Order: sequence, then structure tokens, then C-alpha cells
Amino acid sequence: MKNWFRWQDESLLLDCYLKPGARDTGVLGLRHERLHVQVKAPPVDGKANTALCDWLADAFGVPRRRASLRSGGNQRYKTVVLEQPGREPDWFIELSRQ
Repeated sequence: MKNWFRWQDESLLLDCYLKPGARDTGVLGLRHERLHVQVKAPPVDGKANTALCDWLADAFGVPRRRASLRSGGNQRYKTVVLEQPGREPDWFIELSRQ
């Protein structure tokens, strides 16, 4: 099941299912054919979206300005674009093989 990510030229698009207001930030696995990510930030004033982009930028080794929300601003279902990722985290490699 690799529907949750795709490459578009040198950019990686990740379809995510976001759980805001969690105790910790991290990947929970796959849910609804999307990357299930939880963040500590609450779903208020875009804080959860910012936390998601910040965390993914760090995980993939890109400056924050190269991680952006393509869709899903006020929803749990989101698509994040990472421009020219510098690395692939272990969880990404493992989940992409499933």
C-alpha cells in the first residue's frame, strides 16, 4: 500500500491523517491509506498544521520553508509537500515497504 506518498519531480507529497492535541509528536502508522501522524499542538489557529510541517521538515532534513501544506487546512486529511528531501527517516522506509 503506497498510496500515501508519491514523488512529483524532486518533491515528495505525503497524504496524512493528523491527530492534533496528542501527548507526543510522531508517526502512528498508516490509517485510511494515509500516514497517521500525531502532534502535540492543538487544532487552533493553524498550530497543528504548523507543527506537522515543522516535524516532517525536520524528519526529512529540509528547511522549514521547503515543507508546506498543499491541502486540508481545516481537516484531518492533509497533503504535505516536501521539496528536495535530504533524507528518508527509518519509519518512512519501513512504511513504504508495506
